[in-house]
Amino acid sequence: MVTNNNCDEATAASGKFVQGQGVGTASSYSTATYPSTATGTGKILRADGTNWTASTATYPDTAGTNGNVLTSDGTNWVSSAPSGGASYQGWVSTTTGNPADSTTYYCNMSGAFTANTTAVIETRFYAPTAITITKVYGAIRVNTVLGSAQNCTVFIRKNDTTNTNITTTLQLTATENTFNNTGLSISLAAGDFISIGFTGPGWTTNPTGVALSLVWST
Repeated sequence: MVTNNNCDEATAASGKFVQGQGVGTASSYSTATYPSTATGTGKILRADGTNWTASTATYPDTAGTNGNVLTSDGTNWVSSAPSGGASYQGWVSTTTGNPADSTTYYCNMSGAFTANTTAVIETRFYAPTAITITKVYGAIRVNTVLGSAQNCTVFIRKNDTTNTNITTTLQLTATENTFNNTGLSISLAAGDFISIGFTGPGWTTNPTGVALSLVWST
C-alpha cells in the first residue's frame, strides 16, 4: 500500500473516494473516479463504463407544471407540457362494391364500398378528445375487373362541411392500389367527426369488386 509519509494515510489516484469495506476492515479507495468539482448547473453524474463523469446535458431543478414530461430541447433535458395532444388512430374497411362513373361514396365499417352516396351517421367517425390527424395510409383492392387509367380522389370530410384530399391521383388499374398522405393537419375538437370519401372519374372501363381499407392517425 502506498502511504503518505507524514501521516501514514493510504493514497490513490486523483478523483477516487475512500469507501468502507466492512466493520473491522480497513477502508479502501474506489476503483472509479469522480469529478473533484461540480461544474455546470443541472448536470448529473453518469457512468461512462469506467468512471463517473458529469453529463453533457443538463436537467431541470424543478418538476414544473403538473403533467409535464421530461423532453429534449436538442441540447438539454427540460420540463415541458406533452406535445401533440392525445394520440389517436382510427380505420375503416369496406366490403366490395361496383362504383359508378363520377360518383362519390362514403365508407362505413364493414359495409359495401358503394353503400352510401351521402355522408350519413353510419359513415361518421367521432373524435373522443381534441386531436389533429396528420397521416393516412390506405389501399383499394379491385377483386374482379380492373379500372381504366383515370384518376380517383380519396378525401376526409370534417363535420359534413369541409373536405381535405388525401390523394387526387389514385388509379384502380391494379389489384392492389395503395396511397398515403403524411402531411395532413386536420384539427378536430372533442365531438367532431370525419367521414372517408371516394370520388370516381368517368371511367372508360369501370372497376368491379372494389373494396377500401384505410387507417388515419395523429
